[in-house]
Order: sequence, then C-alpha cells, then structure tokens
Amino acid sequence: MLREEIPDLNTLEQKLDVVFDSFYQEFLEKTNVRRLSVAKNLYSLFINSQLFILALVLYALFESVFNEFILVIIAIGGAVFGIKSVFYLVIWNQEKKKFSREFNQALAPIFDAVFNQKVSYLNDDVQKKLTIETLKESELISNYDLVRADDVYLFSEPSPLSVRELVVERKESDGKNSHYRVIFTGVLVETKLKRTLTGTTFVSTEGDKSGFGLHNFWTKILSNDGVEETELEWNEFEKDLHVATNNGIEARYIMTPDFMEALHKWWLEHKQNIRIVFKDNKMAMLLPEVEVKIATMTTSTEAKIIKKNILAVVRPLWRTVTLLESVKL
Repeated sequence: MLREEIPDLNTLEQKLDVVFDSFYQEFLEKTNVRRLSVAKNLYSLFINSQLFILALVLYALFESVFNEFILVIIAIGGAVFGIKSVFYLVIWNQEKKKFSREFNQALAPIFDAVFNQKVSYLNDDVQKKLTIETLKESELISNYDLVRADDVYLFSEPSPLSVRELVVERKESDGKNSHYRVIFTGVLVETKLKRTLTGTTFVSTEGDKSGFGLHNFWTKILSNDGVEETELEWNEFEKDLHVATNNGIEARYIMTPDFMEALHKWWLEHKQNIRIVFKDNKMAMLLPEVEVKIATMTTSTEAKIIKKNILAVVRPLWRTVTLLESVKL
C-alpha cells in the first residue's frame, strides 16, 4: 500500500527527488519547444508594449513642438505597437496554457514512478464540464457562482478515482461594486464505492462547521433528509472532525477505525479543512491545496523550481490515495 511505502510528506519529497533526477533531462526535452515559444512571445509582448508606451509619452510631451507630420508618424507607430502588444498578449496566453498541459503530460512517467501505478492526465472542455457537474452533485459546496476547473488525474488503485483541480469563487457586493472572492482552492476527489448506500453521510472538520465564505454548510446538511450529527465514540476524532448522517448504522460501517485513524492523522498533520460525502455509490471529497494554480506552470529550467511545482501537484494526489486506501466500501 502507498501509505506504507510513503507514510509522510518527508518521504514523499525524498522519493520525488530521486524519481525527478532520473527524468529531469527527458522532462526538459519534452517541454523545451513550448517553453521557448512562451518566452519568445513574452519578450515580444514586453518590447511592443514598451514601444507603445514610449509613443504615447512622446506624443504627449512634444505635441506642441513637433510638426503635424511627425505627430502622425508617432501616432501611427503607437497604434501599430499597441495592436502588436494585444496580439502577442493573446498568443502568449494561449502558449502558456498549452505549455501547462504539456508540462503535466511530461510528468506522466514521474507520477507513474512515484505512485507505482499508471496515472492518466486529462485537460479538456469535457473534463472541465464534468468537474463542475461533480461538484454540484456532491453538494459539498452549495453557495458559489464560479468554478474554474483545470487538470484531472485518474488513478486505478486503490480503486478507480479522479482527482480534479479547481478554484471556486462566489460573487460578493458592497452595494456599489461587486467582485468574485475565492472560497476554495484545491482538489475535488471522486471514487465509486463497491456498494450503493441508502443514506447520506457527511464528514467535516471543526473549523469548517460554518463552511467556506459566508455559507453555513452545517445548517445546510442538517436540513437534508433528517441528517444529524452522529457520535462515533472516539473522543480524539470527534474533537477535531464531525460526522453527520441520516443512517447511523451505515455511517458506522463507513467510518471504520482504519479510516478514522487515517483521516484524523491527516488532519493532525495538515490541520486544513476537509469535506467528504458518501452518497449513492460514490464518495466525493474536497481537499484544500493553496498552491493549485489554474493553467499555470513554471517556465524555469531550474530543477529546484520545477520540483516545487511538481510537489504542488503530487502532494494532494498522495494525500488522496493514502486516505482512500483506508476506505473499505
């Protein structure tokens, strides 16, 4: 089992170091062409934007000094540089997104070696739509306005599961102005259970009883078909984590000692909010990961910086797999 081979973050980082060093050159070769394209377009954007600004400054400072012909030349030059700046900005953004995907695709052999299994990577509009639908069906966050979905990783062990990166935002207003505020950054995990449940069971941490943002999560679930907080007779667990269900017998079957121990150990180590729901034949889970960045990966070729980016992806994947190894459904 992965949790026996990689029991903690230090061990994970050590294994990643060893694996990454053996794939480093191959990784650079696979991403080099797109990396250079991103850098080239960023350079062109910088040069043209500076020339555009220079043209504006010259026109403003010397409008009363230069004759009309020179002013027209400056204005035309400024317009050209402005248009080229917009063009390179669009191209740079497109290339940056493509690079992010190629970056993650090039990580496939590294992930396979770290997790000792085939890890599939997906990033397309179909998967983004599926991420949004999965979040909605889970009811783990029910008061939000915008979901920015990104990379998806598929595992086959300990059971088929998907790990979906996302950022969730809600719209807030002060009366005059409105803005979007991030209420969750991390991964949404979903796996199918071996049996179909008749009830619904939620797990939340002590610090998450009031939910993300201004939404009262606990009030919502307590009004869900007779769902109520359930005691599991383990004081240390219940001091930090809470279970609510509309089927107490089923909840006790789900919350095995191994699973409660693994979940409590995870919380003691990270002390971050976590939400889990067991419903129908699925288990869904929200794991915070503040370093998740949508469609953004470093273009640096420095091994230390690349490893930091990879760790931000590997860490929630490792947390997910080791936690789910304790689920016996």
